[in-house]
Amino acid sequence: MEINVTIEDDSILNMVSEDWLYQSAENILCLADAGESEMGISIVSDERIREINYLYRYIDKITDVISFQMECQDGFVVPDDMRHLGDVIISAPAVVRQAVEYEVSQTEELRRLLIHGILHLLGYDHLQPEQEIHMQSLEERIMCALEERDR
Repeated sequence: MEINVTIEDDSILNMVSEDWLYQSAENILCLADAGESEMGISIVSDERIREINYLYRYIDKITDVISFQMECQDGFVVPDDMRHLGDVIISAPAVVRQAVEYEVSQTEELRRLLIHGILHLLGYDHLQPEQEIHMQSLEERIMCALEERDR
């Protein structure tokens, strides 16, 4: 696995280390049966995620997580046999706010957002009720498995 971690908002380092992000992503990819994969994780400020949200989605507001799935054209073969998934971008301040709102630790909320973002990279979505139920179920299963590993 190749996971590139970029930390633009280093307030996240008060919660977790860069290594924690890498290991969590690696475990999520394994639990989701992603195979040999490459992806990026960026931790950014509210201002930066708002810019990205507007630039690429034309939505002028802060969000907690955005995923950019790598789109390959039919017939495209990656020479290294690595599955290039894309990037997950998470707002560090949103992690803090939502942890308070949901009454969970900041680490748990960060993990939840990372799972959610990675599942989007793997093609899961929640636009339709059936899709949402399936994706939430998978998120919960992965979250439980990761919590079990932590014990």
